[in-house]
Amino acid sequence: MKLKKKTIKRLEWKGIEERSYAFSPFDFRNIGIRGEAGLMRMDRVEEPFSVISFGKKLTITKAGYTWLHLAPFHEQFWATVMFDENGKLFQYYFDIVFDNHPLPNGDAWFTDLYLDAVMQTDKGMKTLDEDELEAALARGDIDEKAAQGARKALKRLRKLVLGNEDEWTRECMRVREELMEKISG
Repeated sequence: MKLKKKTIKRLEWKGIEERSYAFSPFDFRNIGIRGEAGLMRMDRVEEPFSVISFGKKLTITKAGYTWLHLAPFHEQFWATVMFDENGKLFQYYFDIVFDNHPLPNGDAWFTDLYLDAVMQTDKGMKTLDEDELEAALARGDIDEKAAQGARKALKRLRKLVLGNEDEWTRECMRVREELMEKISG
């Protein structure tokens, strides 16, 4: 299989020239997930980077922005929770993963399985890259079992998140604040 390995430090993201990190375990008791969390603060970026999300241009990398990465145990997804320079949560990005290695101390990593979801609490959740998953299956980069696993993981993710958006936001804000203290320490 030709899948990409990604780390909790997200060193693969180009254009972020200086970063600060902090890591710790997390436990979202009311949601039923726990794992390893990492916070990356973008201290200096080459230039802000934007994407089109829900039909509008959205800046996702900029000096002062933070990304909270959640690597849950026993799940086939990772969350990147994006905050602006004022600490306002503006987007969740979920990677559906082939294998998940939520290791401590910033060593966590996953193998990306193409399928993703994005959520803005006022706009709901949208599935992304279904075409990439199907193209990977057609090319033989993944097999039918992996594709079915991705679809099943997306369904589980939707069940864990939708209807619990306020709880997710509270927990993500709490973990971000704890990790910001470590960075600013």
